[in-house]
Amino acid sequence: MSLRPLALFLAALSLAVAVSAQPPLYGGEPPPWHPLVPSRARPPLIVDPHAPPIPVVPSRPPSHIDPYAPPIPAVPSEHVGSLLNVFPFCACKRRQPRISPYVLYAVEPVQAGNIVSFCWSISTRVPPRDSTCAGMDLSKIQMLIKPECVAESPKAIVKASINGITFYPTYTTFKAYGEEAGVLSLSKLKSRVSASQLDSGDVDVCLYFDTSRKGCNTLEKLCDGGDYGCKMTFFNTRNTCCPTTDVVFYGQDQ
Repeated sequence: MSLRPLALFLAALSLAVAVSAQPPLYGGEPPPWHPLVPSRARPPLIVDPHAPPIPVVPSRPPSHIDPYAPPIPAVPSEHVGSLLNVFPFCACKRRQPRISPYVLYAVEPVQAGNIVSFCWSISTRVPPRDSTCAGMDLSKIQMLIKPECVAESPKAIVKASINGITFYPTYTTFKAYGEEAGVLSLSKLKSRVSASQLDSGDVDVCLYFDTSRKGCNTLEKLCDGGDYGCKMTFFNTRNTCCPTTDVVFYGQDQ
């Protein structure tokens, strides 16, 4: 019997033993993919069916800035931090003047004897596309006035009108932050002027003052919006839209 095959077998066996005795080149235990080592399976994911759902954080809506919106007049320093900045005194949050389809312009006062009429022309405009109040109706106008004008009797304002239809304003007071403010309301406007009249921009609303009476007998003495005008608010029927703006006295925007 030839010993050559046996010698070759023994040589191969010795080589295999020598190689297996060498430390692995990569160090430590063989990686999971090594053919001689079974892969390490990940433990199964256990989901609790009774666990509360993970809340979804809503994304912040993008801000919309109208580059064509008119600038908001500066608040006089003596009114900073006062009730002037929180008017109107209600839960309505849509207050930005830019969202309104209506605009007020002061008209030249007219005097007839002791009676002086201070009027505003209500015009329409196309509000920004993102305005949530673009289609609002007009139910009420409020003005921020001095509290002493609410308390005075008899009042210097004898009546109000819209497109010549006479009605009478109502008055309320509001107290907060250690201050007191007055509010003049011109209500039920929807029943006094039609939507088509508003759309045409041919609407005037007026207050009539008896200058022979003392107290708040002019618009400048009535309004509490500073020396430059009146702070006024449009309301829709549901009181969800209340765009508020400062309307300057006649002649101050000339």
